[in-house]
Amino acid sequence: MNELSAVRIGILRAVLVIPGARTLKDRRQVVLSLRDRIAARFPVSCHELDRTDLPGRAELLVTTGGLDAATVRAALDKISALLHGQGACMVADLRVQVLDWAGDASDGVGPWWERGDV
Repeated sequence: MNELSAVRIGILRAVLVIPGARTLKDRRQVVLSLRDRIAARFPVSCHELDRTDLPGRAELLVTTGGLDAATVRAALDKISALLHGQGACMVADLRVQVLDWAGDASDGVGPWWERGDV
Protein backbone atom coordinates (compact mmCIF):
# COMPACT_ATOMS: atom_id res chain seq x y z
CA MET A 1 0.00 0.00 0.00
CA ASN A 2 1.28 3.47 -0.85
CA GLU A 3 1.63 5.84 2.04
CA LEU A 4 0.08 9.21 1.37
CA SER A 5 1.83 12.37 2.46
CA ALA A 6 0.18 14.46 5.12
CA VAL A 7 -1.72 17.40 3.73
CA ARG A 8 -2.10 20.87 5.12
CA ILE A 9 -5.58 22.30 5.49
CA GLY A 10 -5.85 26.07 5.72
CA ILE A 11 -8.78 27.83 7.35
CA LEU A 12 -9.54 31.54 7.36
CA ARG A 13 -12.50 32.86 9.32
CA ALA A 14 -13.38 36.54 9.02
CA VAL A 15 -16.04 38.64 10.69
CA LEU A 16 -16.94 41.56 8.45
CA VAL A 17 -18.73 44.78 9.27
CA ILE A 18 -20.66 46.28 6.37
CA PRO A 19 -21.44 49.89 7.36
CA GLY A 20 -23.63 50.69 4.36
CA ALA A 21 -25.85 47.63 4.67
CA ARG A 22 -29.34 48.51 5.87
CA THR A 23 -31.02 45.28 4.77
CA LEU A 24 -30.05 41.65 4.40
CA LYS A 25 -30.15 42.17 0.64
CA ASP A 26 -27.50 44.90 0.96
CA ARG A 27 -25.31 42.53 2.96
CA ARG A 28 -25.85 39.69 0.49
CA GLN A 29 -24.72 41.88 -2.44
CA VAL A 30 -21.45 42.77 -0.69
CA VAL A 31 -20.77 39.20 0.47
CA LEU A 32 -21.55 37.61 -2.92
CA SER A 33 -19.28 40.08 -4.70
CA LEU A 34 -16.49 39.38 -2.23
CA ARG A 35 -16.94 35.60 -2.45
CA ASP A 36 -16.87 35.73 -6.25
CA ARG A 37 -13.64 37.77 -6.24
CA ILE A 38 -11.95 35.41 -3.80
CA ALA A 39 -13.03 32.30 -5.73
CA ALA A 40 -11.91 33.81 -9.06
CA ARG A 41 -8.41 34.63 -7.79
CA PHE A 42 -7.59 31.71 -5.51
CA PRO A 43 -8.14 27.92 -5.53
CA VAL A 44 -10.22 27.96 -2.35
CA SER A 45 -13.69 27.27 -1.07
CA CYS A 46 -15.46 30.33 0.32
CA HIS A 47 -18.72 30.28 2.27
CA GLU A 48 -20.79 32.70 4.27
CA LEU A 49 -21.57 31.41 7.73
CA ASP A 50 -25.20 32.33 8.33
CA ARG A 51 -25.14 33.18 12.01
CA THR A 52 -26.84 36.51 12.28
CA ASP A 53 -29.77 38.46 10.96
CA LEU A 54 -27.88 41.73 11.41
CA PRO A 55 -27.55 43.37 8.00
CA GLY A 56 -24.28 45.09 8.89
CA ARG A 57 -22.41 41.94 9.91
CA ALA A 58 -21.25 38.88 7.97
CA GLU A 59 -18.94 35.97 8.62
CA LEU A 60 -16.87 34.24 5.93
CA LEU A 61 -15.13 30.89 6.01
CA VAL A 62 -12.37 30.21 3.48
CA THR A 63 -10.70 26.82 3.21
CA THR A 64 -7.89 25.47 1.08
CA GLY A 65 -5.34 22.69 1.15
CA GLY A 66 -1.98 21.58 -0.14
CA LEU A 67 1.15 19.66 0.67
CA ASP A 68 3.24 22.62 1.80
CA ALA A 69 2.17 24.60 4.89
CA ALA A 70 4.02 27.74 3.74
CA THR A 71 2.16 27.78 0.41
CA VAL A 72 -1.21 27.29 2.10
CA ARG A 73 -0.43 30.05 4.62
CA ALA A 74 0.74 32.42 1.85
CA ALA A 75 -2.56 31.97 -0.03
CA LEU A 76 -4.57 32.72 3.11
CA ASP A 77 -2.39 35.76 3.84
CA LYS A 78 -3.15 37.10 0.34
CA ILE A 79 -6.87 36.60 0.94
CA SER A 80 -6.51 38.39 4.28
CA ALA A 81 -4.88 41.34 2.52
CA LEU A 82 -7.70 41.36 -0.04
CA LEU A 83 -10.30 41.44 2.75
CA HIS A 84 -8.52 44.28 4.56
CA GLY A 85 -8.39 46.29 1.33
CA GLN A 86 -12.13 46.29 0.71
CA GLY A 87 -13.99 49.57 0.69
CA ALA A 88 -17.47 48.09 1.12
CA CYS A 89 -16.66 46.31 4.38
CA MET A 90 -14.24 46.29 7.29
CA VAL A 91 -12.63 43.30 8.96
CA ALA A 92 -13.68 43.14 12.61
CA ASP A 93 -11.95 39.83 13.37
CA LEU A 94 -9.82 37.50 11.28
CA ARG A 95 -8.29 34.17 12.26
CA VAL A 96 -6.08 31.91 10.19
CA GLN A 97 -4.96 28.38 10.99
CA VAL A 98 -3.08 25.74 9.02
CA LEU A 99 -3.60 22.16 10.20
CA ASP A 100 -1.67 18.98 9.40
CA TRP A 101 -3.86 16.05 8.47
CA ALA A 102 -2.56 12.58 7.70
CA GLY A 103 -5.96 10.99 7.05
CA ASP A 104 -4.88 7.68 8.54
CA ALA A 105 -6.61 5.32 10.91
CA SER A 106 -5.51 7.45 13.88
CA ASP A 107 -8.49 9.73 13.25
CA GLY A 108 -10.84 6.79 13.75
CA VAL A 109 -11.93 6.51 10.14
CA GLY A 110 -9.83 4.87 7.49
CA PRO A 111 -10.09 5.64 3.78
CA TRP A 112 -13.31 4.50 2.11
CA TRP A 113 -11.45 1.95 -0.01
CA GLU A 114 -10.17 0.15 3.12
CA ARG A 115 -13.50 -0.11 4.95
CA GLY A 116 -14.63 -3.29 3.24
CA ASP A 117 -18.04 -1.89 2.26
CA VAL A 118 -17.11 -1.15 -1.34
